[in-house]
Amino acid sequence: MNQSSQLTHLIWDFYRENLDEYQALQPLSRCKLSRAWGTLKICCPDQNTLIDLLETRPLLNEPLAQLRLAKRVKLWVNGSGAEIFPVLSNGLVSWPRTFRNAKSW
Repeated sequence: MNQSSQLTHLIWDFYRENLDEYQALQPLSRCKLSRAWGTLKICCPDQNTLIDLLETRPLLNEPLAQLRLAKRVKLWVNGSGAEIFPVLSNGLVSWPRTFRNAKSW
């Protein structure tokens, strides 16, 4: 049995109450996920899985932004980079910007 990573479970748990979105993200079970330096790397086993994940890009963006898991996502297939896209914060203000704009007493 193929066990999914903790990162995969974090993304799935974000949608645990919405069965349609949870099912749409099932291609993640076929991928290997890793995270370093603000980048989530998703290694897909084949081109079809990559296409399935590209269709669910908005669903991937939401938990990654709200849980602050990554700033960008790199999708790989067969050992070569296929797609890179930023994680959009959807109106969330980052901590550094908040402190930069704070007024001193």
